[in-house]
Amino acid sequence: MIDREKMKERHRRWSRAHPERANAIMRRASQKYKAAHREEIKKRERQRRLARQDDPEYRRKKAAQSAAWRRADPERAKRSERVARLKTRFGITEQQFEVMVRLQGGGCAICGKAPKSRRLAVEHDHVTGRVRGAVCHFCNRYRIANNNVTTARRVLEYLESAFDARTL
Repeated sequence: MIDREKMKERHRRWSRAHPERANAIMRRASQKYKAAHREEIKKRERQRRLARQDDPEYRRKKAAQSAAWRRADPERAKRSERVARLKTRFGITEQQFEVMVRLQGGGCAICGKAPKSRRLAVEHDHVTGRVRGAVCHFCNRYRIANNNVTTARRVLEYLESAFDARTL
């Protein structure tokens, strides 16, 4: 009969000597287990989540951990929040946003200027959610803010009109 402690020690030594292989074996075993027990795992996670959401002590603890993480690495936290906001609010990834900006020539989709102090904003249709492009703060705030296709056509007609009040 094999001594369990000796067997465990032999396994630990092998794992330390071959970390890549050991990790690959563990990863495959974990994926296999998760695939075989998917519904059971989901059910346990849902129960844990429901139990925790009403626990004020747990919420305080998580808030403190999040605050500490943001203080420890503010740049990473800022990027993480931006990635999450792009995905949840606009349904795009950071890579899709970067490609969109590159396709626009690296600047605002309306005025063409490259951003100076602020990042380009995601310009989207508030009704349909369609992402139209990336625009600078000025264009987003003042050129698009309260306009729609109808008012844009009126502005274009106004600007192209031959009216001159000096001839009245």
